[in-house]
Amino acid sequence: MKSTSRHSCSLRVEGRADRVYPSTDLRDLMLGVYRDWSEGDDSFVDRVTSDRPEALLIGSDPREWLEGGPAIKAVWRRQFEEGTSKWVWTAGVLQAFEEGSVGWVADNPTTTDRSTGEVVSWRLTGVFHREGGRWKAVQFHASEGVPNTSELTTSIEEIAEDVERARPDLGSLAALQGTVTIVFTDIESSTALNERLGDEAWLERLREHDRIVSRTTEASGGTVVKTQGDGAMLAFPSARAGLECAIEIQRRLADLDAAEPPIRTRIGLHVGEPVREADDFFGRDVALAARIANAARGGEILVSALAKALLDPSRAFGFEGPRELELKGFDGAQRAYAASWDAGGEPPAAFTA
Repeated sequence: MKSTSRHSCSLRVEGRADRVYPSTDLRDLMLGVYRDWSEGDDSFVDRVTSDRPEALLIGSDPREWLEGGPAIKAVWRRQFEEGTSKWVWTAGVLQAFEEGSVGWVADNPTTTDRSTGEVVSWRLTGVFHREGGRWKAVQFHASEGVPNTSELTTSIEEIAEDVERARPDLGSLAALQGTVTIVFTDIESSTALNERLGDEAWLERLREHDRIVSRTTEASGGTVVKTQGDGAMLAFPSARAGLECAIEIQRRLADLDAAEPPIRTRIGLHVGEPVREADDFFGRDVALAARIANAARGGEILVSALAKALLDPSRAFGFEGPRELELKGFDGAQRAYAASWDAGGEPPAAFTA
């Protein structure tokens, strides 16, 4: 797992032996931090940071080693003034627990840059201690996540490997030029969602998610090739049909995500030629679509450079990028683009006929 560390502060604390249970207070505290930060209010720095001299701040630079609450607060305020105040924070799967005088939080929030629209996914943890009856952060870490290139096997990876072994006949879906558009979908942070919701509630949300994916695929003229866990591989006769389906899936899931916590699905799309070169299709094209989907952020649709080139002449879609991706099994950077879609927007033509 690769990540770029931003900062981490720590302090040894001792809590009495007590029952561990979810902490509404800490959850509300963190949501307040996100809200204040998004509104440009740095008062949260004083509100949540411990004043203890033992507190330690460790930054990404080897020289960035600071001790004591006052020093930590000064650095956070300076970073806030230098540009991080333009970020809008959105909670991910925020978890908070406490045991006696000690509490801890974990989340995978995102930040959106107001000026550029860039979205960054984070991994965030914090340890808190009661000081004067208030929760104060004595350890805090936030890092910018980088997609895995080798270590982690996801539902997408397992599906791609199974399809490569089985090599299903997709010739009936091929366009006149012999190409098939491949789409992979996968729920972000599904394990954490399952733990938070519990098995019964999670399975109900998962079933509704799967119904949206399968029905939207069928309505677009595509085929669900394989599902496994919280992922799916879909196939379409054209890049346009595949992207229209992906957009509609995200829009319908956005409506579903009014529930708490939200379920964010990442989608990747690529185009290959199964009729002419079966080895290349199953060995490379399916794998590339899977890797692109793994690199996507929750709620995002990433398409390969080839797929974008086939889609551009229609002028029916908007894209952001390019994004250079280092993908497992592929030499050099692979270029991908994020397709634009609007929650609550008009459905593509395929869904209004």
